[in-house]
Amino acid sequence: MNAPGSVRIADAPPFVRFQVAYAPDALARTAPNDADFHVPRMLAPLFTEVAAGLGPTAGASGPAAAVEQVRRFFGGFRYSLWLGDRAGGKDMRDFLTVSRAGHCEYFATATALLLRSMGVPARYAVGYSVQEWSGFDGQYVVRRSHAHAWAQAYVGGAWVDVDTTPAIWVEAEAERSSWLRPLYDRASWLWYRYNAWRAAGEEGLGLWLLAGAVLVCAWLYWRLFRRPRTRTAATATDAARRAARESAYFQVEDALARAGYPRGAGETPRRWLARLAADGCPHLDDAVASLVEAHYELEYRPGADRAALLARIRALAEHWRAGRRAA
Repeated sequence: MNAPGSVRIADAPPFVRFQVAYAPDALARTAPNDADFHVPRMLAPLFTEVAAGLGPTAGASGPAAAVEQVRRFFGGFRYSLWLGDRAGGKDMRDFLTVSRAGHCEYFATATALLLRSMGVPARYAVGYSVQEWSGFDGQYVVRRSHAHAWAQAYVGGAWVDVDTTPAIWVEAEAERSSWLRPLYDRASWLWYRYNAWRAAGEEGLGLWLLAGAVLVCAWLYWRLFRRPRTRTAATATDAARRAARESAYFQVEDALARAGYPRGAGETPRRWLARLAADGCPHLDDAVASLVEAHYELEYRPGADRAALLARIRALAEHWRAGRRAA
C-alpha cells in the first residue's frame, strides 16, 4: 500500500481470490507531506504569475476560498484532445495563457500545481469516472475512455476532490467510440460471467451462458443488420448540446462569415473576436463581445441556467442585427 492508500497486488496466480478491506475516512484524512507543496522549479514562475492574476489576496483567505478561486479560473477553459502541431504537445504555459484548452491530465496537473503555489496542499489523482449504467448488464460499465485525472486539495483536515475538467469531456470521449461497441460489450459481459462462474463454481451456468450467447448473437444480428435504423430519443445531455449548437450565437457567426470575417478552423470564439478587432472589423460592437461570453457560459459552465442563457443570446443577437440594420 502506498502513502495515499492505494493497494496493488502483483504476480498473483489466477486461481487465488483476494478481498481488500480499507477505511475510506482514514485515507481521506492522511496528513499532507512536503511533496504535496512542491512545485517544479521550471514551472514555479509560471504558476506564481497565474496565482497573482487571481487577485492580490489569492490563497490568503484559506484553502476553501483558494479552491473556489481556482474553480472559477478554470471555468473559462474548454475540453480538447488536440495537443497542437508541436512534437510532444502543448506545454503548460500554452495551456494556461494561450489555448486555455486541453484534456483532463492538463487540468489535473495545472490545478494541483496552482493550489500548491497558493499554499494549499494538493495531489494529482487518477482513476475512472464511473457513470455509465447498462440496463442489459444491470450494473455500471467502466471503459478505457472513462479513465480520468483530477486534483485533490487538503481542506478542513481532509482531502477533497477538485475536478476542474469541463463536464463535456464524457460526451467528447463517447463520440470517439466504435460502432462495434455493442458487440464488444456483450462479449465482455459473457467473458465476465464465465469467469464469475469458474471462480464461484456455479453448476449449470455453462448451459445458461451458451444459451445466452446464442440469444445475444441473434439480437446483435437483428440490431445491426435487420432492424430498420431509427433515431433514438435524445438524452438530456444530447438535448442540451443540441440547444447550444442551435443557439443564436451561430447565426451571428454565420452572418460575419458571409460578410468576409469567418472563424478559422480550430480558432476559439474569443481568439476569433480578438483577431476581428485587431483587423478593424466594422461589424463588431459590445453586443458581439457579450454574445461570445454568453456562448462560453452555455457551452462550458456546469450547472448553468441554459434557458436563461439561450434567451440572453437571442436578445444579444437581435440587438446586434438591429444595429446593423440601422447602420
